[in-house]
Amino acid sequence: MNSEGVRQSLKEKQRQEREGLILQAAERVLTERGYHEMSMDEIAVEVGIAKSTVYLHFPKKEDLVVALIEQKMTQFLDLVVETMKQEMSAREKLEVIFQRLYLQRVALTKGVALPLLINLYNSSDLRPFVTKVEGRIRPLVRNIHDRLLALLEEGQKTGEFDDVLPAEVMLGCFFSMMSPLAYERLIGERQISLDDLIKYTKCMYFKSIAADTRSDCD
Repeated sequence: MNSEGVRQSLKEKQRQEREGLILQAAERVLTERGYHEMSMDEIAVEVGIAKSTVYLHFPKKEDLVVALIEQKMTQFLDLVVETMKQEMSAREKLEVIFQRLYLQRVALTKGVALPLLINLYNSSDLRPFVTKVEGRIRPLVRNIHDRLLALLEEGQKTGEFDDVLPAEVMLGCFFSMMSPLAYERLIGERQISLDDLIKYTKCMYFKSIAADTRSDCD
């Protein structure tokens, strides 16, 4: 590689590293302050760069949040893909995914909760903007949906999950168990530990879809 190519490669690496730092700072601010209170000024201070530099990477606050949504969904998709490669039953795979996703869900743990970003993705505030860039995100959403649906259907075929319940409904309930509002109160006010909350929630969900507790849905 010639000297010009080396310079360009170094500049691109620096650009990517700076963009990563901006996204990390946005995670912290979004977790602590929420979308409406999050400001580009605060993110610039967090990173230690000029606000104009932040705008070079992300022209609008909405661009920054969409990039976070895309990043977290990509990470979650990677988790699903890697878990599904393991030599485990369908239930064991889904339990691993459930627990890892749940750990990301709570604001007290590291990083922005994926369900919080999904809520933003579907919010009226971001919806007009997200619609313009949906081509970047929709394939990730569909990929996650299809893989988890296939895992539930596999569990129905192997007799692990109730085959009376539609797999789509089980998948919808899977994500609804991640709703942040009720569980933040349990952890904050009721002082239930995160480990116990995961244990009880996982128990309720998997008991409800297990084949040995078949539902009477006729």
